[in-house]
Amino acid sequence: MFNSDPMKFLNLLSHAVRHCCLALLSCGFCVALAQSDGAVRLLVGFPPGGNIDSVARLLSTEASKVMGRTIVLENRVGAGGAVAAEAVARSKPDGQTLLLASSANTILPALSKSLRYDAIQDFEWITVFARYPLVVAVNAKSPIQNLSELLQRAKAAPSRLTFSTPGNGTTPHLTTELLASTAGVRFLHIPYKGEVPAMVDLLGGQVDFSLLTGPTALPRVKSGELRALAVTTQQRWKSLPDVPSVAESGYPNYNLSSWLGLAVAKGTPAAEVDRIFKAYSQAAQMPDIQKQLESRGIDTVIFSPAETLDLARKEIKQWQELANAAGLKPE
Repeated sequence: MFNSDPMKFLNLLSHAVRHCCLALLSCGFCVALAQSDGAVRLLVGFPPGGNIDSVARLLSTEASKVMGRTIVLENRVGAGGAVAAEAVARSKPDGQTLLLASSANTILPALSKSLRYDAIQDFEWITVFARYPLVVAVNAKSPIQNLSELLQRAKAAPSRLTFSTPGNGTTPHLTTELLASTAGVRFLHIPYKGEVPAMVDLLGGQVDFSLLTGPTALPRVKSGELRALAVTTQQRWKSLPDVPSVAESGYPNYNLSSWLGLAVAKGTPAAEVDRIFKAYSQAAQMPDIQKQLESRGIDTVIFSPAETLDLARKEIKQWQELANAAGLKPE
């Protein structure tokens, strides 16, 4: 058909390939093509399909419209988020490569001796756009009815109550260690490879309790499969208004939450930082986006770059102090 005009055939073929790649960009394919088209890459240190990944995709879809540039998500899983963070820290500081930052990025410095970047000095911290508590939860069949009973059992039998987490050094792990330290008790840590298997064994009764992220716990609590004993923020969580906070259960200084935000390589021009900040903050404030996030148990917030940097510094210091107090040595 195109024997007489091979260039026409090549042009049509190129056009078809481009459209196929654009359809696959949200899954991380055709990255080289995206870069050549001026697309922005968002590196996510967590597996695709989870709550964090889905929130990143939801907001990035709207932010890309505001920016007028394609935002491509790449899942760079490994080392508790350090693989993605290192890749961004070493990237060209031009605003083309973003990090989906989280509370995990402020925990890593306390637990890893092998980080090949500085969590403060190697990044421009842009914003925090989402926050949610962790939920102290037990199987619905558990005899433990509230946080006080959980802690009383732990005091009576040190290191006997088991808790599951997505792994060593994760936010649920350190948040539980802080609860133990605050209450003067000891639990037995059972690490898993991810939050889903940790929750599965909690549902199956293989462990006594777990601190699950709010979006993960919420549907299981509402379905009656899990019983929520407390939330880790100082105030009650509007998604589970009948569940007390750890603070109101007798530990007023206990106040922790997980968050999601953005960072780029140090030296990225202020104009690029401002453009990224405005795009994502506008996306996070869209009523439809807020409604979708709220249905998942996620609160939208808008932190400025300065506020985000202050939060990162504060949490890095907090987690280092906790790790030292809990005897958790960097590996």
